[in-house]
Amino acid sequence: MTEELRNKVNKWFTRNWNHYLNEVRTNITKGKMAEYTDDICAFMYTEFMKQSPEKIEQILEDGKILNWMLRSTSFQIRSGSSPFYSKYRKKRANMVPEYFGESSYNQHDAVELDDYYQCMMECLSEENGLLDWYEKKLIDMKYLKQMTYNQIVETYGFSLISTKRHLTKALDKIEKHCNQKLEE
Repeated sequence: MTEELRNKVNKWFTRNWNHYLNEVRTNITKGKMAEYTDDICAFMYTEFMKQSPEKIEQILEDGKILNWMLRSTSFQIRSGSSPFYSKYRKKRANMVPEYFGESSYNQHDAVELDDYYQCMMECLSEENGLLDWYEKKLIDMKYLKQMTYNQIVETYGFSLISTKRHLTKALDKIEKHCNQKLEE
């Protein structure tokens, strides 16, 4: 890459970096992926700089650098085969909090473990309307019956990703409910 081309690219990014960052934050990484906005933007800058000088020159001449960056960013954050997915999202998707494990209670030093456990068990009871039947069943199968994810997937026929997502949401509901209840 020539020095002149590098200067053009750096000038564009210097002027438009905040706009690009805001577009990514509000339109692409909104929600649970918002914490990765800075990472994906920096990653995409390095990916853009890896393009051939001819392609970079053409994108700059056409004035489509923002479009290329946003489209590529969207692809990277959503594609299961992208390098960014492998580094960040795949790791995050496999992290299911172990709420019934001992180490997760360190954050609740002021709360008695028995009280927190009792609250969680109340959330799983039939009278409590916090969780739907599927969420209760998932927690029962995974943590109380010690079934593997593959066994759970075979039982209900949902995908592994969907099963983990439902389980994570259920555990988040329980944690929020119990934290609020025990703070009162």
